[in-house]
Order: sequence, then C-alpha cells, then structure tokens
Amino acid sequence: MRNKILWFLFLVSLIAVNSVYAKKTNYRFGGGSGAPLRIPEGKVLEGNQYLAFGSVIMAGKVTGDLCAAGGNVQVTGKVDKDLWIAGGQLAVSDSVGDDVRAAGGEVALSAPIGGDLMCFAGNTTVDSGCKVAGKALISTGNLTWAGEAGKDLEASAGVITLKGIVHGNANLNGKDIVIGPGAVIEGDLVYTSAQAAKVSPQAVIKGKTEHKLPPPGKAHKKRFPLFRFLNFWAWSLGSLLLGSLIFSFFPGMGQRIEARIRTLHWAALAGFIVLSLAPAVILVLLLSVLGVPIGLALLVSVLFALFASIAFAGLALGRSLVELITKKPVAAWFWPMALGVFLIQLLGLIPCFGFILKLLVAIAGVGGMYLALVGAMRHKTAS
Repeated sequence: MRNKILWFLFLVSLIAVNSVYAKKTNYRFGGGSGAPLRIPEGKVLEGNQYLAFGSVIMAGKVTGDLCAAGGNVQVTGKVDKDLWIAGGQLAVSDSVGDDVRAAGGEVALSAPIGGDLMCFAGNTTVDSGCKVAGKALISTGNLTWAGEAGKDLEASAGVITLKGIVHGNANLNGKDIVIGPGAVIEGDLVYTSAQAAKVSPQAVIKGKTEHKLPPPGKAHKKRFPLFRFLNFWAWSLGSLLLGSLIFSFFPGMGQRIEARIRTLHWAALAGFIVLSLAPAVILVLLLSVLGVPIGLALLVSVLFALFASIAFAGLALGRSLVELITKKPVAAWFWPMALGVFLIQLLGLIPCFGFILKLLVAIAGVGGMYLALVGAMRHKTAS
C-alpha cells in the first residue's frame, strides 16, 4: 500500500512541476454536476491543456501536453506530446506523441505511444493496438499485456498475462505469471515469483529465462539494516529538531498544539478531515493557473505538518507518561518531547501495529496543529 501511495504522489508531483514550467497552458474544469467535460471530435486545442473533474471525454486534438483528471477519463483524440491522466477509469484510444503517465483504478490502453509508458493502477489492460516506442513501467493489481514494447517491459502485479511483443527485456514480478502463445520476447525474461511461470510452447523467448524466488517474509526487512537505522534516527532527530524550533520561537503556539492533541477525539476528527480533503484540494489548485503557487505552498505545509506531528504527539505522550508515573505536572517540554518521539519511533518498528500507530499520530498531530492555528486566528480576530 505504501508503494502505491508513493507512486500516486510521484505522479501528482510530476503534474505539478509540468504545470509550473508550461509555457502555454489552458485550463478547463467541469463535470461537477455529473455532466462530462467534453471536447468534441474535430476541435483542435493549441498548447498544453489541463482538464479536470467528473467525467472527461477528450475527442479533439491537443498540439501540446494533456493533463486530465476525473472519475472517468476517455482520451479518444490525438495528443501530440505528453499525456498525464489520473482518475477512476482511464481509457486511451488514439495516438500519443510522447510519454504517457497514468494513475487510476482501471486503465485501458489501445493506441500507439511515441515515448515511454509509466502506469500505476488497480487493473491494467494493454491491447494489440498499443505500441510503446520506449520503455514500459507498470505497477498494477492485474496486467494483461497484448501490446508491443519498443524497449524493456518492467511490470509488478498480482497476475501478469503476457501475450504481446517485447523488443527488449521483460522483468516481471508477480504471484501468477502467464506467457501466452502470442508472446515474443526478444531479450531476456527475468521474473520473480514463488512459483514457476506458465510459458506456452508457442511463446518465443530469444534471450535467457531466469526465475528468481521472492525473499522470505522476514528476510526482506533485514536487507538494509543501515538504511533502517539511519531512517529511524533521521525521522526521530529531524522531527525533534523541528518541534523544538517551533516551541522555542512560538511557545504559546506549541502549548496550544499540545493541548489540542490531548483532546484526542477532536484532534483525530480534525486531522482525519484535513488529511482526507487536502490531496483533492491540492490537486485542484495545481491544475488551475492561479492556484499553482497556493497548491505548492499547501503541499509543503501538509508535509511540514506531518513531520512536526511526531514531535507534538511525542510531547503529549511523553508528558502524559511522566505525569502518570510521578503524579505531578511537568513544566519542562524538551525531554518529554524527546521521550515521546523515541517511543513513537520505537513502537513504529513493530509490523502492522507500527504503521497503524504512525497513522494515528499523523492524524492526531495534524488535527491538533489545525485546531491550534484556527484558535489562534480566532483569538487574534476577536482581540
């Protein structure tokens, strides 16, 4: 799940960078009431185009890049340059001049792609009409590949069915891998799976075939002990430093944040609402010409809050534990914060439980900061 979230954030970040540096852009929004945002066949859109919300049907031609986001996105018109799409159901049935970047629930590709393909989806179908000139990188739940890859194909999925052409190497990672009778791999077939791939006698593999077993359940967690060690202390010391700076320069705000986090149910509710709405709001802002700076600032603010949430949740936890043991109020803030941060990070190493704990810490911490900020603004307005 974490890898999928990272893929999605990576694609959104690329869209943001592309929108910042675009020289000629046009933005269209619609479909909020259920009506699709439709670009009719025969219409030519000059420059880079940004389409979003509801359902998007792009049947016209785009002379630049196209970025489209919606619950249902259908690209049935030609795109001369890059295509970026995100949403629930995505379909591309006309040619794209350069790269395609897609993130969605269901992705169907049936048209030539002049550059590389990067796709993250729940399920991905690439039919015979899709010829990718460059490399194809796909992370999905189920993959059916009947298309053609001009270079290497790298795919990670639960079930992989390959019955198309790969002019380079095929690097596959999945639970069930099927190499069908129509498959042609001009390079090597290297796959990682707990069981042997089902290779049809009619399949053509010109290079070598190598079967790799996935690492044991616990072994892969021990492959990079130094990285895990550095990651532990980087997050611990980094969040502690950030929390200390905030508390040193804004002690009143630091105390309000801690107090809000201690009202756990309200902080958790506020944090859940903020973290649920923030991605959609940021994406909408990044896709609007005037909202890009605000969207980027909001994105940085959310990342800042997530990092600082460990420090202030740690402060609330550390003080509560010390007060519970000593039966006395604690005036100091640094060493209780350090104690709480260390405990959160240490407990975060426990499989499953650690992920849930850090998620709750993030929700409560962000909620506490939001409530404290709103309270400070109300107080300032009232005074």
